Amino acid sequence: MSPDDQARLPPLTPYDEVAEKQRLADMKTFRQYLVETGTVKSLVELFKHTAKKEMRLDNSKILVEFLSAHVEDFAKHREQERLTEENSSLRDRSTELKSQADSLAAEVDKQRRLDVGTSLWKHLGSSDFWEGQLDEDSRAAGLPLTFLYQRLCGQKVDKACHNKVLVNLVRPASHDAKELVDAPSMPLEKFSTWIANGLPDSTGIPREGLLDWCRDELLPRFSSVPVPNEAPYERELLQEIQNTGLLPGHSEAVANIVSLDPNLVAFLDAAATTFRWG
Repeated sequence: MSPDDQARLPPLTPYDEVAEKQRLADMKTFRQYLVETGTVKSLVELFKHTAKKEMRLDNSKILVEFLSAHVEDFAKHREQERLTEENSSLRDRSTELKSQADSLAAEVDKQRRLDVGTSLWKHLGSSDFWEGQLDEDSRAAGLPLTFLYQRLCGQKVDKACHNKVLVNLVRPASHDAKELVDAPSMPLEKFSTWIANGLPDSTGIPREGLLDWCRDELLPRFSSVPVPNEAPYERELLQEIQNTGLLPGHSEAVANIVSLDPNLVAFLDAAATTFRWG
């Protein structure tokens, strides 16, 4: 080997130094083993036992006698420690799994709410109902708030009552035409989010109750109308108004006898409050 090659080689570590490092590493590993297995504790107990009860250090059976009395207790203690650590780990895992389960349940509930809003909005913007009144582009942008009451309760004109729209006799004040001047439309995403998260409880009807009403009462009504261009509450309202016997001369008194479903009123009022200002 040339002198240049030898100069480029790293210096060699002497064998004695390598052996000493290995010995120290082995001792450290062994000491760690004694600690982890509890041997150190046993030796300490052995010395304490010897100092207290065995004055004759030349007793050749002292180790055997000590271990026969203490090794079983030590094994039980080690098992208890192992089980305690395992229980702690299981508790931590249980807490983690519960947190994940709660998170997944919340996500499922959120999607369930959004599905109710999406399904409801599709019925509100039905092309069969709005044919000739709202074109496809207008419906895609969102249902105008001014048309919400019409979509739910209809707007048929009664010729026998001087061309009045009878269902407007019981229309909530929040949906009076004057109240909704220049009101914006209700786009799908905003409407669905509102159904999922924004239904208020200030109307006296709990939020969950109003959401359940949308799912269990309102959606089935949309699906059960005899013809697709009929509002779900219109036929029932017209029949109740006719049954009052107040038409045509006392139509102003109809609202004293006929009233909308409280859930429907709460839904209409909440929609007006939420979407009126965009």
